Amino acid sequence: MVLKTTNEQKNKFELITAPVFWKQLLSWVRKNYIYLLFGAGLLVILFFISTLLIRNVRRDKAKSIQKYVIISYNKVLYKSKKINDLTVSRAIKAYESGYLEKSKFLFQSALKKDLTDIEKISSYVNLANIFDDASQYDLAIGYLNNALKIDNKDGIIYHNLGIVYKHKKEYSKAVNALTLAVRYNKKFIKSYLSLASLHFYLHKYSEALDYYKEAFALNISNMEVKYNIGICYFKLNKIEKGMKTLEEILNSEYISDKIKSESSKSLGIYFASKGDHEKSLFYLKKAAQFQEDYDVYYKMGTLYKLQGEYEKALDYYARAYKLNNKDEYTVKNLAELYYRFGDNDKALLYYKYIVDNFKAKTEILLMIGEIYLKNEDYHSAIGYYKKALEYSPTPDEAKIVYINLGNLYFKQKDHAEALRFYKKALEIDKMDVNIYYNISLIYAEAGDMDNAVKSIDEVLSLNPDSVKIYLLKSKLLYQNGRIESAIINYNRTIERFPEEIVPLFELGNLYFKQKDLKNARHYLNLAMELRPDNDFLLKIYLNLSIIENKNKDYNKALDYIKKAYLLNNKDPLINYNYGLVYFNMGDDQKAQEFFYQTIRMAAGDDIKAMAYLGLGNIYFKKKDYSLARSMYNKSLKIDPDFTEAHYNLKVLKEKE
Repeated sequence: MVLKTTNEQKNKFELITAPVFWKQLLSWVRKNYIYLLFGAGLLVILFFISTLLIRNVRRDKAKSIQKYVIISYNKVLYKSKKINDLTVSRAIKAYESGYLEKSKFLFQSALKKDLTDIEKISSYVNLANIFDDASQYDLAIGYLNNALKIDNKDGIIYHNLGIVYKHKKEYSKAVNALTLAVRYNKKFIKSYLSLASLHFYLHKYSEALDYYKEAFALNISNMEVKYNIGICYFKLNKIEKGMKTLEEILNSEYISDKIKSESSKSLGIYFASKGDHEKSLFYLKKAAQFQEDYDVYYKMGTLYKLQGEYEKALDYYARAYKLNNKDEYTVKNLAELYYRFGDNDKALLYYKYIVDNFKAKTEILLMIGEIYLKNEDYHSAIGYYKKALEYSPTPDEAKIVYINLGNLYFKQKDHAEALRFYKKALEIDKMDVNIYYNISLIYAEAGDMDNAVKSIDEVLSLNPDSVKIYLLKSKLLYQNGRIESAIINYNRTIERFPEEIVPLFELGNLYFKQKDLKNARHYLNLAMELRPDNDFLLKIYLNLSIIENKNKDYNKALDYIKKAYLLNNKDPLINYNYGLVYFNMGDDQKAQEFFYQTIRMAAGDDIKAMAYLGLGNIYFKKKDYSLARSMYNKSLKIDPDFTEAHYNLKVLKEKE
């Protein structure tokens, strides 16, 4: 037996198996062609999607470059008809299409070749622009200086150099380069505009104005430049020229709405800064007619808010919010106005939006807590007040939070927690009278009068010259039935503060409540001798009138009530007592007039109930029992527990 070589074995295997393999493959394809078609289709779809994505990316890059080249007053794409080198031409096209890496490679490759001067300059300038885009300013400056070595009187090169220095924030060098740009190329408007905007940024408005004027002379149809001229006039306090320039823009027929809107807005903002809200609103409304603008609507909302026209303010803030819901101040103003109008649900919605979308501030969380407090949702109020403490509140804000938490726990009869938070507030401000007063109320409610008075005495030891604290102590003593102690403390207060009206007035009222009319009259007269302001004088006259009315000295009572009426004839309580004096004097006609006048006013329920009672008594005297009954019933409808009305109605029924 002869053994075969390896090659012979291989050849035999191929000769024998190849036809079998293709037969099997064809058989498998026939059976599974659907799967093959699906896979092939999937590959085609993936290829198509990837092609679209790549094309869109390229297109976006090309658009961004094209937009930058056409619109921007900054860099300029340097190209010339004299460029014959194919590599430089390809590099410029790649740059224009957004292929920055490719264009950079091509420009750098071209510079290794033997180029004409214009081709070298084009390569250097465009490479500088590419490195400027990448914030590699020193490299960009190096390439531009290479270009200047070839031609140091090319305005375009200096223009690009000025822009790179501007980006590098070397403004004096930027100004120098751009100044050379306009010297060597007097017709290139972008250099003038770049110089103007740079000077404006540096607050050199006179120089900015000169360059804007130069640019406008080159293109008098460019209204953006004219607009900037107007703004420069305003900055230079040449108001009439500024207004005239912007008004010319507004009155022109062939100017875009955008420029007209900006001009109107600028005039509106100027007049707002001068406090002329009427003119400001006139121009801002004009701006809004040309174009919807967030700043315009926000400014209008603010002006209406300042003028107290809150509904209009709300409307314009809402319009501003539709255009930009990312500005915290707009949302805050909306929340404040809804809160002002009593729409707590919407106010909460906007305040919570601030918390969710902006860095939460203590004041916002405090407002949310306050709204929940008003809604008597104490659990939520406590939650937001405690959350406010997590955002590093100022001492004043922290104090408010602690006091409010103390108040909330006090309302829920949790005296231990209330006391804990009040004491935290005291750690911030040991001189706050209200905190000590609240602490004293906690002790008083618990029947611990010693600690209640002690809390007031603590602050007196810290601030012995505060009349308010002495008065608080007297009121606290009175409220807890310690009348004699209250009177003693009032007298101590009067001795310590002899020129203060309030202690005399309050002590007079205390004696009146105790039906000691002699002492009540005495202290009210002492208060009157100190020449109080009209608000206090009115109260003194009113109280003295009531005292004399009870003493049945109706002439004196009438004299005092007339004096009170002269100070404020719109006060329901004064009108009621005026009617009461006349009723007691027997002048039912005048009494009736004043009682009806009281009812027509925005009086409290208790005063209205008494006025109806007075009218019922007048009709009872006239034996007009039907009207008398009607008045007594109206009185009881307002105050079902009004004893005098019940009694008089009972007498009326017996009479009938």
